[in-house]
Amino acid sequence: MGALALIVPGALILLGLTLLYFHVGFAPDTTSAMHGMGAAVVGLVFVTTGRMIRASIRGARAIVVAAAIFLLVGPLHVNTGLVVVTMVPLSLWLHRPRGRIVILDLVRMTWTFLWLSLICVGGGLGVIPELERQVVDRFHWVTAREFLDGYTLSQLTPGPTMLVSVFVGYRAHGVLGAFLATAAMFVPTALITAVITRHWATLRDRPWARACERGLAPIGIGLMAAGVYTLARTGIHDWATGALALLTGAVLLTGWLPPFLLVLGAGAVGWLMRL
Repeated sequence: MGALALIVPGALILLGLTLLYFHVGFAPDTTSAMHGMGAAVVGLVFVTTGRMIRASIRGARAIVVAAAIFLLVGPLHVNTGLVVVTMVPLSLWLHRPRGRIVILDLVRMTWTFLWLSLICVGGGLGVIPELERQVVDRFHWVTAREFLDGYTLSQLTPGPTMLVSVFVGYRAHGVLGAFLATAAMFVPTALITAVITRHWATLRDRPWARACERGLAPIGIGLMAAGVYTLARTGIHDWATGALALLTGAVLLTGWLPPFLLVLGAGAVGWLMRL
């Protein structure tokens, strides 16, 4: 019930915004506002990823793994699933605890978490490059601009950022598509999170558990950085949107305003500047 309370209100709000986007249509001036808000979202996710880097990355090995994943998934467009399958075992091995290691059990656990979590290592932002590749480049359910607009709208709603699934699902197959896409995105991870939360307190001090935390941290950071890169390719298209993204990030760092007000404010700036 807690997961439903977190997801359903934002999903319904975003569905309403999606209906307006595709059926009512936005005025030309509103398109400029969307460009401004899109640039702001890039700034927000950039700052969020920077904070995660400072909190999670420790040592040269973690930096190398995170940087390698960023380059492979972001600029080089390598399939995210292939990168995760390859890099998770490598990172876990690099961060293995000293002493006896039950390799078979560790591999089995890594693989189980991998396919159940739908490769969302590090959160929804980490899967953005592969999500865009599938819904834009492969299946053409939305355009690159629509994808960024949908992600921007999801920032204005309560709940997880990956409610963009409502937007994409509706664009492809209507309300049923929105429901099925959102259920597929959140139900498996919600079940996994519930199971892990129940037992993690008694397991987190074990050597293999600490190794998993250290080993998976650079995986998530690398994927998040690739997600920022993917959003920036569409959201930053001139000096004005670039400056707006930097300004949004700077204001977020100060803590003066919550993210959704920053996005709305950037939308107003975009509308005034006709971005």
